[in-house]
Parts: sequence; C-alpha cells; structure tokens
Amino acid sequence: MAQTYGAKNADYGNSFDKSLDEFGIVASLVRITDKLNRAKQLSRKEAHVDESMRDTLMDLANYAVMTVLWMQAETE
Repeated sequence: MAQTYGAKNADYGNSFDKSLDEFGIVASLVRITDKLNRAKQLSRKEAHVDESMRDTLMDLANYAVMTVLWMQAETE
C-alpha cells in the first residue's frame, strides 16, 4: 500500500491533499465513492482497462488512509 501511495503521489503531485485543502473532506468522499463504484462495476464484469479489483481496492484503502492523515494534520 505504501509503495502504491508513494508512486501515485509522485505522479499526481500530492493533488489529494491540495483538493482537501481547497474543498474539504467532501473531496475525499467523492474520490472514495468513485473507487467504490469502480469496485462494484468490476464485481459485475471484467474491466476493459488495466485496473484490477486489487488495484481499485488498494486505491480505496490509500484514499481512506490519506484522509485520516490529512485530518490529523488539520488538527495539529
């Protein structure tokens, strides 16, 4: 999970924290909902792009952890 987080955060330039700073917790909830919807879709049929159920669940877990880290930073 940490490896996925590091790689994606480097690619996206910490856009997750920037989104939360600008829009609040709702930004996280939107991304988490998108990943949950993706997982539901993958449970029904095979993907046409290169994103497996495992990848989707890893992203979902990372978004949850990043949200908690952002919340902690906000209270410090």
